[in-house]
Amino acid sequence: MNTHPQTILWVDADGDAWNMRSVLLARLDLRTDVATSPDEALQLLRNRKYAAVVIGCSFPDPAGTRICRELRGFDRQTPVVLLDESPSESSRDEAFAAGVHAYASRSADPNDLVDLLAELITQNETGTRTNHKRASENDN
Repeated sequence: MNTHPQTILWVDADGDAWNMRSVLLARLDLRTDVATSPDEALQLLRNRKYAAVVIGCSFPDPAGTRICRELRGFDRQTPVVLLDESPSESSRDEAFAAGVHAYASRSADPNDLVDLLAELITQNETGTRTNHKRASENDN
């Protein structure tokens, strides 16, 4: 398996939809790979080690949680952040049950998400972990 510990996998049906990737690159000095389908994401995840995975839930439900459930079948450690266009308590609960580490609104402040990713990557490297329900106080 190839290792790319300085790379984040960004999974979104529209790979150019959000400016978060440029914020990530600037703030965390990480490379970002993009997958535009669940199958493409899982193929990349089976062949590479990523520092973290960000799943934008612009796919038909339940693709985001499917990606995470399948990932957890062969990788239980890589931090996963799920960004939901319409966050709800039930979808948040489903996301955590699938194995995500953080759940946030897609409209959350990109700087808050960058901070959250940095924290999750550090926790993964040090072996400590906490689940985060939100990356922003204003994401209801």
